Amino acid sequence: MNYLKRFAILLLPLIMIACNDDDNLNTGTATVEFQSAEIEIKELTSSLNLPIVVKGENNGLIKVRIEMKDNNSGFENDKDILITDYNLVIPAGVESVNVETLLSIANDEIEQNRSFSIAIAHVEGATAGSNAICKVNILENSPLEGKYMMEGKSQLQTPNGVTNYACTLTSVDDSFEQLYLDFGQGGAALVEVEATENQGEYKLTIAASQVIGTYNGDNVELTHKAVSNGRWVKTTDPITGIFKNKVVTFEMGHALGLEVPAVEGWLGLVGSYTDDSGNSIPLKFIKQ
Repeated sequence: MNYLKRFAILLLPLIMIACNDDDNLNTGTATVEFQSAEIEIKELTSSLNLPIVVKGENNGLIKVRIEMKDNNSGFENDKDILITDYNLVIPAGVESVNVETLLSIANDEIEQNRSFSIAIAHVEGATAGSNAICKVNILENSPLEGKYMMEGKSQLQTPNGVTNYACTLTSVDDSFEQLYLDFGQGGAALVEVEATENQGEYKLTIAASQVIGTYNGDNVELTHKAVSNGRWVKTTDPITGIFKNKVVTFEMGHALGLEVPAVEGWLGLVGSYTDDSGNSIPLKFIKQ
């Protein structure tokens, strides 16, 4: 038997399979479309299943080819947005199938109105319905939000040395222009947020003497102290810090404390300091 005949015999099953696939295509009147024309997902979403539904008679195979469409954020196909299977086969009688997509779209920037779209590019055995494109809107996540430790050197007799206090930053709304600073006292200070000219960097401004809750029925204030003539002095000026790489760093010579003015007491007061090696260490909020 010559090589040509052998090759033809090897190809025969593949040709038969291809013919059988075509023969098994749906002959009923059916449409396929995304279940929703537009959805919202959180920025930290890592996987997404978009349902495609079949409407009408489905007595055979329906083949659907998927592609990524409009993208206003510079996402790279098969990198930032990875569709695991571009070619879907819907068997007879099956009413829906999912487009599985893996996502890597989170970053340290606050970028509003990002979106991308996934489309039905081609259909065999049916026609594409009116929802042939699904737009995916991304709900931005603020990189500043989360649990922190306010760390510095205690300015009180006890505790002594470098210490820290737990606090939380949460967004006031989805504009991300303000944060709540909560020390667990039943209230929160308001923090103003402003993007700097450097990527991933934000300026935080905290007004002094904000009431952040109560202790034994008395108000607790977030007090700002600054070094003046070698001494820590209470000030009504706001304190500012720079957020970068999960740390808020304040300028040297500044401290923050939880003061109970009614009893002239403190729940804590920490600020910048000079360590044993002579290094200047600023007050920090360190993200956990």
